[in-house]
Amino acid sequence: MLAQTNSSSTTTITKGANITKPGCQRQCGNLRVPYPFGIGRGCAIDTSFEVNFNTSFNPFKTFFDDIEISEISDSQMRVSNVVAHTCHNESGAQDHEFTAWTDLWNTPYSYSELNKFTVIGHDNFTLITGFEGRNFTSGCLSVCSKAGSVLDGYCSGSGCCQTLIPRGFKYYFISLDTVNLTQVSLFNTCSYAFLGEQDRFVFHGASDMSDHDFVHRTSATVPIVPDWAIGNLSCSAA
Repeated sequence: MLAQTNSSSTTTITKGANITKPGCQRQCGNLRVPYPFGIGRGCAIDTSFEVNFNTSFNPFKTFFDDIEISEISDSQMRVSNVVAHTCHNESGAQDHEFTAWTDLWNTPYSYSELNKFTVIGHDNFTLITGFEGRNFTSGCLSVCSKAGSVLDGYCSGSGCCQTLIPRGFKYYFISLDTVNLTQVSLFNTCSYAFLGEQDRFVFHGASDMSDHDFVHRTSATVPIVPDWAIGNLSCSAA
């Protein structure tokens, strides 16, 4: 479920009569691609702003490298998410793990402060480390002993933890460490951690902790927000 988005970014570059270079495609599926971005070679201001048009999806999708783009505005983009997760069996032994990281180094993009770091699960101490442009390390601890102690809509430590992150970094890595799942295995066998737009995620309590579709649902509905700029200026300032 999506929460109301309160973004300060504008979308004037997508509203003009001519938003692309002459002869260039202006839209891919539901996404309008305005200059300085461009679909295909020669349609962007430089190769860092070139995006790929993939017709194998319905509706069609646009990608920067292997990162799906869902929105472009004057100073920001919204792109696909990556959810770190680890799962355990009833005895507490780990049987699945997936780490999360994304690298925007050598691009005109960096991560926005509109994102938050979120951890879902029981007895998780999880770190996010950012590099390039701004270096930082932040952590989040989520604990719970029973499903009834986890409240819908509250992400303050009981089953769900969130923390603010700075802007300006270009690379991050998530280290997800689960201490013990044996006491809560009936409703929480997996734990999750992700970076994503803070206004697009609502915690649904214990149902999120037992939802086997949580990774796919969150990846599809909670984007990551990178800022972008031409040189040291946003498009609006330039």
